[in-house]
Amino acid sequence: MPLYTSSPGDSSIGMNIAYHELMNGSRFMIDPNKDVNEVCAIVLAGKQNGCVILGGGSPKNFYLQAQPTLWEVYGIPKGGNDYFIQITTDSVVWGGLSGATPAEAVSWGKVNPGVLPDTVVAYCDSTIAFPLFWSTPSGSPNGRRPRKELVHQRERLVADLTREAKAAREKRESEVLSRSRDTLPSVSHVTSNHSDNFWAAPSELAPHARRLVPRPRIYADANVPAGHRRAHAPAAALGRAVRARGGRPAPRVRT
Repeated sequence: MPLYTSSPGDSSIGMNIAYHELMNGSRFMIDPNKDVNEVCAIVLAGKQNGCVILGGGSPKNFYLQAQPTLWEVYGIPKGGNDYFIQITTDSVVWGGLSGATPAEAVSWGKVNPGVLPDTVVAYCDSTIAFPLFWSTPSGSPNGRRPRKELVHQRERLVADLTREAKAAREKRESEVLSRSRDTLPSVSHVTSNHSDNFWAAPSELAPHARRLVPRPRIYADANVPAGHRRAHAPAAALGRAVRARGGRPAPRVRT
């Protein structure tokens, strides 16, 4: 069973690993990037996802961020968790992560909104509540099924994640170039006396396509509509600038 750590340096384990690197030349390392990608790969491979959270804090978010990482960073559509159970002693009134409710997690795409009425938060000490919780499913003869053992297929699942992420990136870049051809003025109609003319043919935008892709953001603030997009639209902005100058190209602008 793999053990993932959300903030290895912020612990006595991290302190001792740092000591051995400094004093003994140890090359033992904890790779947070590998942890993040493996968790995302396992979540992506699951038909349904769920979690049982004991306590909260950084480890809570470390797992729950897998869905936002998939759809917001890698561009792979993946719904939130279908099951959510948390045992915590922290109250929501203090505004901390450990006391954050499933309703707050919905705003980040971490929990499917349709299952919100079925989510459970038990305010109790984990050493008391978890043994009582686990005794029921572990002792029941019902609902037994073969385990998928996804944690033992991590190498294959990360390879699948890589392929899907690259395919999603290529699709976004293609869409950006397609929009650029529709919105940028024709190079033959926009000329400049400068040798370093800012205006570029659509093909020259390819290296920058990833940076220009609008990525959706979901905010926890209830006053901001869910799915609000902070769009990056340089082509549209440049078109407006040209029209405002009577059709003459604007001076070279760095973005």
